[in-house]
Amino acid sequence: MRVNVSLLSLALSMTVVTAAPLSFASQLSDPNAKKVEKAASVVNAREALFFGRDNASLESRQTSNVVGQLTAEIQSEISAEEAKLKNDITSLFRRQTSNIDEQLAEEIQSEISAEEAKLKNDITSLFRRQTSNVVGQLTAEIQSEISAEEAKLKNDITSLFRRQTSNIDEQLVETIKAAISAEEAKIEALF
Repeated sequence: MRVNVSLLSLALSMTVVTAAPLSFASQLSDPNAKKVEKAASVVNAREALFFGRDNASLESRQTSNVVGQLTAEIQSEISAEEAKLKNDITSLFRRQTSNIDEQLAEEIQSEISAEEAKLKNDITSLFRRQTSNVVGQLTAEIQSEISAEEAKLKNDITSLFRRQTSNIDEQLVETIKAAISAEEAKIEALF
């Protein structure tokens, strides 16, 4: 039990030494500064005694621990760097929709505006060049279309009343002539 108490006092004195180094403790105007200085010298003596006995085995343990710690630290740094690089590369290729969509919309809008202005200019120039001929050309086109439609309609109407065989025409003519002759005879009989 005494060993545990001495280790506990050693740990406490080390924290005191760590918290207040000797050079700082000597500068204190506190009456306890001398006590802290004395405790630090006792701790230093105990450390020298402790490390002096088992120094070789402690160094070998510390070396293996240091190598393991260094390896672990290097691995953690490498993995952190890999994660950072992966994130940076991903962010380079990541699509930022709001910026791209706005840029794309602006490009498309500018192209549409340019095309719209060109079309307006073309239409205006065509209208200015052709305003004097427009009425005459439209009238001529409409009349030619009307005459073509009239000719087609006349042909269609005429074809409706045409007879295909001459026998039907002769019989019809004879029937009509006979009816006319009969009517003329009735009229003459009345006078």
